[in-house]
Amino acid sequence: MQKKAFAGIELLIGAAVIVGIIIALMAATNILDQIAKTSDNNTLEISRQINSGIVRSYGSTSSFPWQDELSGIAFSSKEGMDIINKIVSVGELKKNFIKISGKKLEKIFLTTIGNSHFTICFFPESKFYSTDIATKYNKFGQQIDCKKEKCYVCLSDGLGTEN
Repeated sequence: MQKKAFAGIELLIGAAVIVGIIIALMAATNILDQIAKTSDNNTLEISRQINSGIVRSYGSTSSFPWQDELSGIAFSSKEGMDIINKIVSVGELKKNFIKISGKKLEKIFLTTIGNSHFTICFFPESKFYSTDIATKYNKFGQQIDCKKEKCYVCLSDGLGTEN
């Protein structure tokens, strides 16, 4: 009775198939992170537009588009939408800004400090932004230890706050 064994070429083909599968999985993971990075880039751009709109609105009206202190409110909330609508009404954001921004407004948070300063934050989905040195805040714009809590990317108002 002869014992059947794998030939060298069969082993090489098997190893090549396994390596191919591993490479395909690694590429798919990278593609998914690239998609998340693109989403984060879009969220960051919307955050920048809101930030700039608030600063420009303040410059033209000498007041911020909110009355009370706010703590980590989503721009998709009633208060958040009211703020965006006030910025739109003074011409510092496009009239279709809410429609264009869509569900991204659910991921962007506003914290105000008194009636003079503010911070806008969002939670990154991609490894690129999650590991960035600037991603070191909670959704309220306070610097935290990212090893213990999930960290956000934040923009400050540029009017003198240190965030």
